[in-house]
Amino acid sequence: MEQTLVIVLIVAAVAIATMYLMRKRKPGPAAAATPPATPAPSAPPVTAEGLLDQAAAGPAITVLDVSEPTEIDDTDAILKLRAIELNGTATNKQEAIPEAGRLLVSAGAVDESYIESMFERERSVSTYMGNFLAIPHGTNEAMRAIQSSAVSVVRYPNGIEWNGNPVKFVIGIAAGNGQHLELLGRIAEAFLDEAKVAQLEQASSADQVWRILAKING
Repeated sequence: MEQTLVIVLIVAAVAIATMYLMRKRKPGPAAAATPPATPAPSAPPVTAEGLLDQAAAGPAITVLDVSEPTEIDDTDAILKLRAIELNGTATNKQEAIPEAGRLLVSAGAVDESYIESMFERERSVSTYMGNFLAIPHGTNEAMRAIQSSAVSVVRYPNGIEWNGNPVKFVIGIAAGNGQHLELLGRIAEAFLDEAKVAQLEQASSADQVWRILAKING
C-alpha cells in the first residue's frame, strides 16, 4: 500500500512538472501578436563618389590632397632656376654685382663682359629701388653682350649695405629686344606686394622663389 502511494505521488509530480514546462514554452497573446523582425537592409557598396559626397556633407571623412606639385619647366623662361641663389655670399655692393652677373653668365644669357657694364651703370646711377631691392644691370652699350633676356635673383638673408640702404634681394637684369622697361615693370610689381616680399624672405628653395616671381616670365 505504501509502495503504491509512493508511485502515485511520483507520477503526479512528473505530471505537474510536465504541465508547468508546457505552460512556460507556450507563447502568450502578446508574443503571438508581435510581427516577425524585418531584417535590416544591407549597406550600399562604398564608392569613390559616395566618399566624396560624405566629405562634402561634413567632417566625418577627410579627403587628403596627395597631388604632386607640377615640375617646373624653365626652358624658355627669363628667370632660370639655376639663376636663383638663396644665400648670397657678398657683404657689400661691390661683391653683390658680380655675384648677380655671374648667374646671368651661367644661365647663358650674357658674356662675361656684361658684368663690367653693370658696374658702369652703377657708377652713373644707383640701382637701389627700395623695399630691400637692388636691380644692377648693364649700360645701353652692353647690349651686344646679351644673348637672351634674363634675370638672376640673389637673396641675402641678413642683408647687405647698398649706398647706405639695406638690401636683401639683388636682381640682375639683362634685357634684350627692348624688354628692359617691361622687365623692370614686372619686377617692381612683385616687390610692391609686401606679402610677396615676405614670402621671398621665407622661401626655402629656388622652386619656391621661381613660383613667387613667376610673372617675371610674362
